[in-house]
Amino acid sequence: MSHFVTSGSKLLSMIKASAAMFCSFTAVSSALAAGVSGKPGFMLGVDGRVEMAFGDRVFCLWTPSTANKNWHFTRSVSAGKGENEKALFKLAAEKEIRGNASIESVSDGKTTRVVWEFSSNEEIEFNALYAGADFPVSEMAGGTWKAGDESGVFPKASDKSHLFTGNVSRLEVSAADGRAFAVSFPVLTHVLIQDNRHWGGNDFSIRLGQAEGVLKKDVLYRLEINVELSEVAEVRRDGEVILAEGADWVPLKASLDIIPGSALDLTKARPDYGRCDSRGRVIVTPDGHFAFSDEPSKPLRFYGANLCFSAQYLPHEKSDILLDRWVQMGYNTLRLHHYEGGLGKEAYKTGFDWSDEKLDWLCYLISGCSKRGIWITTDLFVSRPVSTSQIGVMADAPYSESYDKNRVGMDTYKALVLVHEPAYRDFIEFTDRFLGHVNPYSGKRLADEPAIAWINLINEGAVGDRIKSLPEWKLAWNRWLAKRYDSREALAEALGDLKHNEDPASVTVEFPQSVFYSQSQRSLLCQVFVAETEKAFVERATKHLRENLKCKALLSNHNNGPHTVPDQGMRMIYDYVDDHFYIDHPMFIESPWRLPSRIDNKNPVYEAGGGATAVSRIRI
Repeated sequence: MSHFVTSGSKLLSMIKASAAMFCSFTAVSSALAAGVSGKPGFMLGVDGRVEMAFGDRVFCLWTPSTANKNWHFTRSVSAGKGENEKALFKLAAEKEIRGNASIESVSDGKTTRVVWEFSSNEEIEFNALYAGADFPVSEMAGGTWKAGDESGVFPKASDKSHLFTGNVSRLEVSAADGRAFAVSFPVLTHVLIQDNRHWGGNDFSIRLGQAEGVLKKDVLYRLEINVELSEVAEVRRDGEVILAEGADWVPLKASLDIIPGSALDLTKARPDYGRCDSRGRVIVTPDGHFAFSDEPSKPLRFYGANLCFSAQYLPHEKSDILLDRWVQMGYNTLRLHHYEGGLGKEAYKTGFDWSDEKLDWLCYLISGCSKRGIWITTDLFVSRPVSTSQIGVMADAPYSESYDKNRVGMDTYKALVLVHEPAYRDFIEFTDRFLGHVNPYSGKRLADEPAIAWINLINEGAVGDRIKSLPEWKLAWNRWLAKRYDSREALAEALGDLKHNEDPASVTVEFPQSVFYSQSQRSLLCQVFVAETEKAFVERATKHLRENLKCKALLSNHNNGPHTVPDQGMRMIYDYVDDHFYIDHPMFIESPWRLPSRIDNKNPVYEAGGGATAVSRIRI
């Protein structure tokens, strides 16, 4: 087995083949520790976010956010400028939440007041409505927290996902370098302290606000924050900046081309193994390395990046330019990502009415990779549009996308493929059509292309707690329990909390409150069920690929968190392990996967290991 790591929108796979409401609070900051200097300051952004910094170093960014009943998160985006220097924002969930934010310095300048107000013209159920901030592990590990009567340390090694969750009147947080704040609440308020390494991240999150509830129509929720520091803090308000060419501007012509032989030309530094068909297929050796089948004693290293959406569908001349640049950047691998939606005659249309021109362009790109020694990794499902009628589910919750009732939610489809036969058949139909297509530039089916070295079955298909909303998964859970336990006594002992009205025969045994983020007997048993269900899917799909399609590409699955102990046993059937972490993944301001977007411009140097340390353990 070998290991693949994907980072953000780049595939930084330095793959060594062995290698994956109404509430208010007061925050009080202690004096800065040695080595942490700079005048403290706050800035209210145009999107309602409030930045707290010491000098030029941002400490945290409190962001108004919400999570719907399917745990889809939405963060604030600008909605213009209001009266009295208020920032107007919105949370663009299925039903829009409107808000405004204001900031002012009060008292002697050591106290800063921030007020957020939320409202909607429709009633909205939510799993969370809060102000949240993320804190890098590299800055917080070794620091401390105290919430009510409970206290703890921000761990250096990831253990449990939730360090604390509950209603408290006071929260105290101290970073490893001594920067600290205390948060007091006039009413008991829900606080969540979370270790995001459990999902492949590299930070801790703190959320303050409502854990679950309903935003009533036209009823205002107000969140007031009074932040007290030991010294006077500067208070600023961000605003729109318009750049206009002036007399002192110097025009610079941007060019993506690299001058051959220049310092930026990494062609000679690139691991060059010749054409993709020159030394046999990429294989995994018994000692856990990638190698060529013709040279199994020589371990290989691959490095590359993603292509997404329309970037994979280029006329031939532009495809050649792109791939020549790819070589000059030192890459010898490429990921075809989010490619399925572009195959249709009408982009992002459901069904299998594919464009001959788009297929031609994609095949030419694949052939160009093969000629240049660029090996390809891809997935058989990423974000392909699927209609509800296509897999026989109703055009409503919990199956539909929020923006189109007739389209299956991307993550919902990923979960259904494992337990819903029509979804599995749809997955196989795409697989057969795609890998069975003959590349006119090589004369080979895509299943036989040596350049396509790695195939992950379902991109980021770890099902998470979304299975709790799907009847197909509840049926599978009850059938699994009935098959595993031949008596009610055995079932009760295994679950630890079997209720009198629960019976697998009547499909009434419920999922645990949290499948993956609890250590209860029911949760741990359910994790085994999920791992075995995924294993059965992987074995079935692998058999189809190997026996029916005769595909020799290396296969994997489950390339994202949550990761559980039972998952480790499941990974033994993979050819290689693939996992993802993100650095500055784009955040979509108005609609999912549509421009405009933004990034936080994080510096990965501050995050020890850049996320790789959090995912490396799954190789074991």
